[in-house]
Amino acid sequence: MKIHCIAIVFCCLAVSLVGGCRNNQRDVKNSVSVVSEMATAAAKGDYIGGIAIGENYLRENPGDTNVLEQTAILTLAQAKQDKNNREPLVARAVLLLERSVKSSHPQEDNADRFTDPFMAARGFDAAGDLSTDKCQYYGRALALNSEAGAALNVESFKSGDEKAISTRPLKEQSRRLQSELEKRMAESRCGTEPGRDGPA
Repeated sequence: MKIHCIAIVFCCLAVSLVGGCRNNQRDVKNSVSVVSEMATAAAKGDYIGGIAIGENYLRENPGDTNVLEQTAILTLAQAKQDKNNREPLVARAVLLLERSVKSSHPQEDNADRFTDPFMAARGFDAAGDLSTDKCQYYGRALALNSEAGAALNVESFKSGDEKAISTRPLKEQSRRLQSELEKRMAESRCGTEPGRDGPA
């Protein structure tokens, strides 16, 4: 199940892509701990519990992009299960994703310049799969993926531990997502311009 897998592994995407946890939060240890608790709840199928953990943390740390993204992904996982409330849950997840994008302020040479918009794009991709408003969300995903790809005009980034990370595998991730999104948009008979149907 696509959403179930995303919910469990999504929190680890930043680590696997950039070789370390982000360092642009006030308290990285707390952020990573919260995301880990959320992932544990998700692995047990307790999406509501995982969402509650994230929302409680966000009351005191509203700009934590890690927790915003993970809360969004668990909300999408819950939306997949709860057909009666699917659209409101998807809308809630989208708001969290947009907040994560606005809260992201990575340094010029930091890998988060790629991972922040890329992870949000993956979230919008999942939202499009679940929603009746597919074109808007796929369009937003394409726009964010393009933004992520634009950050890859260098040979390497710095990770949280200051190690250099090649952008080559990241470029492949971005290309793959773009191809998937273009296919979904064509199948859904959406426009082909990235972000055309997305929010302003």
